[in-house]
Amino acid sequence: LHDGKSNKTISADGVYFIDNNSSNIKVNYNELNNLIICAVYPDGKATIENQTNLQPKTNPTGVLLFENMIIINSTDTDVIQQKKADAGPGTEFGYIVFDNCILKNLPRHVVYIINAATKINTISISNCDYSTTGTASSFITFAGQASTVTNVYAYNNVFYYSGDSDVPMTDFKIL
Repeated sequence: LHDGKSNKTISADGVYFIDNNSSNIKVNYNELNNLIICAVYPDGKATIENQTNLQPKTNPTGVLLFENMIIINSTDTDVIQQKKADAGPGTEFGYIVFDNCILKNLPRHVVYIINAATKINTISISNCDYSTTGTASSFITFAGQASTVTNVYAYNNVFYYSGDSDVPMTDFKIL
């Protein structure tokens, strides 16, 4: 996807390098196994738009990585949500990584696990700007289940609420 054109759709696992002049690259499929999406040059950002929440398959070594991207959601959905078919015991996924990204004006959560106990090896967000329009949004949420993340890395990020104005977030919780 390096021709500078817009409006392309990613609909399969793989490694994708996006030209920084591209925009509105859409991700529109579930059952992710290994998906890596990177902008070609780190000093510029390409835009990717999720049209549905991304749902990783059960895969203890799976990788979902975004690097040098602007990520927006076109609907009121989460960026990553547990696949409903994988709601049984033993659900696992490997690595979810956001590096040098702008997660822009998201209406809901980034990683939202709601269906069953889940084990994720690593969730990493580094050098990112995260803004939300939802007052009850969060970066990582496990809704009432005995889920675990072995490693959580958060380095050099800016979090802010952009509902009415760009106000820095002040309510940070680790529960």
